[in-house]
Amino acid sequence: MPLYQTHLLTHLESFLWEDLSIDRTKIVENFAQAVVLARTADTLYNHPDTWSKTLNWGYFYQIFFPENLAHPPHWLRRGSIAHQFLENYFVFQPSNPNEMDWSQFSTEFADHNHGLIGCQMDISPAQGWLFDETTWWELHLTYLAQNPNFIDWSTNGVLPNLVYSNQHLCNLIGRIVSTVEVGNIFRNEISCTFPRGQGGEGQMIPIAREIARRNFYLEDLELSSKEQNRTRKQRCIFKTLKHGAWQYLSLDFEKCVFEVCDHHGQHRGEFRFDGQENGRNTKDTSGRHNISVFIK
Repeated sequence: MPLYQTHLLTHLESFLWEDLSIDRTKIVENFAQAVVLARTADTLYNHPDTWSKTLNWGYFYQIFFPENLAHPPHWLRRGSIAHQFLENYFVFQPSNPNEMDWSQFSTEFADHNHGLIGCQMDISPAQGWLFDETTWWELHLTYLAQNPNFIDWSTNGVLPNLVYSNQHLCNLIGRIVSTVEVGNIFRNEISCTFPRGQGGEGQMIPIAREIARRNFYLEDLELSSKEQNRTRKQRCIFKTLKHGAWQYLSLDFEKCVFEVCDHHGQHRGEFRFDGQENGRNTKDTSGRHNISVFIK
């Protein structure tokens, strides 16, 4: 279980479908993914106006009793995918003990990873929106990048957010593969096609950036530039705070892996994009793979 928690408030306006003839099953399904993840680690609050909100066609709660609507849409009929989820979400979701609007909610949980949860993006405010699995992950990424002390390093000492970063590898592979296979399949089907050495950065860097970002690393452009000038080789370096000290990932363009260095810049091993060490005892003690983190 992560060491952080999100407090989410239902944004009713994202469900105020003036035209019920439009089939919104897909966005409800996407939203359901975010709810499943949120219920595992987060707290969901109903908006205090859930049952009293009125629309042109009646009360908001009538969505859950479509047989009482004058013209019930087919996609929202009882037993439909959308109806089953919405009924479950609003009936069993914990209710908020304090009646509050978004501004009050944000103030009360100012030091937490909080946001609005709903089915549409085109509702103000645009920040802090959850409407599917990806935006649930991204809200946590934003928060943990600003609060690295909450990152759970017990999951993996190099890439602590593998569930999300391995999704990116699966997207590149073009299919869902198991956690134990994703690294080897990526290497055999994707990275082996990249030209090694200076010619491969065009393909490797965007992937490395996304894997690093999904694991709370920031790209250190200044250090990358200094190391490139020092070694006369292409450098792409990322850093994150691990237990109060910097940990670095330096992209190895020849092998398409990360060289991991500690806060002193000393090499600690060679790791693939799936967070697994690239062989046995890959730590280099010769100093050739160290980085000079204190270069002025």
